[in-house]
Amino acid sequence: MATWWKSCISKKCRNKIIKDCHKSSSILERILDQKPSILIIGDIMLDHYIYGMVERISPEAPVAIVTSIKESDTLGGCGNVIKNLSNLGVDISLVSAIGSDPEGTIIKSKLVDAKVPVSGVLVSNNIRTTHKIR
Repeated sequence: MATWWKSCISKKCRNKIIKDCHKSSSILERILDQKPSILIIGDIMLDHYIYGMVERISPEAPVAIVTSIKESDTLGGCGNVIKNLSNLGVDISLVSAIGSDPEGTIIKSKLVDAKVPVSGVLVSNNIRTTHKIR
């Protein structure tokens, strides 16, 4: 472990950091040992990422013109929390709502892939799934 930071902060602060690290380690050990279940209630959304090269700025507005190289979709909103907890091995239940649209279908598919039960996800014809392009 790097120790360069020890000369930058006081001994009292160093001891608190070390104590907090041990506490965090203890929490992670308990999560791994007990496999807790957590109910997540929130807005789930689809984050759509576009990767590319900016070749110029639009003359009409200060907007970058991007040549797309790659695109990907990932869970956003409370879906980000789901991904993080799932990576820790936590059993997750979800209560959320999505639209009956292509973005909602993608979200449902990603939840199934992550082994998150979708029985608590309301699919409605009256709303559109939140979809952010990044």
